[in-house]
Amino acid sequence: MKNSVLTKQTMSVKRKTLLTLAAVAVSVALPWLLHAAGHVLHIGTSVGEIFLPMHIFVMTAGFVLGPAYGAVAGIASPVLSFMITSMPTALMLPFMIVELCAYGFFAGAVRNMRFNSVLKVGAVQLLGRLVKAVAILTAIGFFNSPLQAKIIYTSVIMGLPGIALQLLIVPFIVKKINE
Repeated sequence: MKNSVLTKQTMSVKRKTLLTLAAVAVSVALPWLLHAAGHVLHIGTSVGEIFLPMHIFVMTAGFVLGPAYGAVAGIASPVLSFMITSMPTALMLPFMIVELCAYGFFAGAVRNMRFNSVLKVGAVQLLGRLVKAVAILTAIGFFNSPLQAKIIYTSVIMGLPGIALQLLIVPFIVKKINE
């Protein structure tokens, strides 16, 4: 196995911080660009909900940098995006924070496990969606949220292209970074 310039063991805190900031920047910029493209092309602004671009770089941060940096990227990305672009909506922001934090954390937690990288991404996707589902059901049950439970199913179905894209692209990006 090759020794990488970005090996998990030798990467400095400064480099990890800079890479986390880069992941957050891309996680804010790419959804905005997709929403803008959807608007310009008259196909709607739900393109981000379909392709889930923010998830890709938060997971990548977790896989490359570890659970703490992945979780920070998962929290900072939707918060900064909301502050700059008003996306996600205020109603969905807390759930995106919880979901993306879970993706970043779990990606970092499984990164050194010895099984197929596509399976790792699939496991992270499942865990992140379960955390989001619990958060939504908790909000509905305890806080009288206007959300309905069917939003869990709808978001998974709508995001299937993004889920497939994550399974293809995240292992590739992580492999290229670690070469």
